[in-house]
Amino acid sequence: MWVLILRLLAFVFWNRPEDIGQVVVGALEQQAETVASNAELYRNHTLGEAVKRRHYWIMADAAVMFGPYALSFSIIMLIGGALADRVPLNLLLVATLVCWVGLCC
Repeated sequence: MWVLILRLLAFVFWNRPEDIGQVVVGALEQQAETVASNAELYRNHTLGEAVKRRHYWIMADAAVMFGPYALSFSIIMLIGGALADRVPLNLLLVATLVCWVGLCC
């Protein structure tokens, strides 16, 4: 069983220096060329230039979606905390799972 699990883990986990921000010896020249070619992305843009870029609109959409999510999550956390103080946790867990399954199906 362990042999099977270890073989699966070999395909899932990669242990490369690039994954944790380290640089392989000899790759500094290649990294310098990459940074130089991407210098346009890292410079400061005016508002007019930024609006014309796709990255701006992706971030704007993310901000629009995150706001309501954060607000609703905060409200639900407050309600859940108040319920956890007043209702036995095993019943609260069952009620939560029943509601969750009801919404998903």
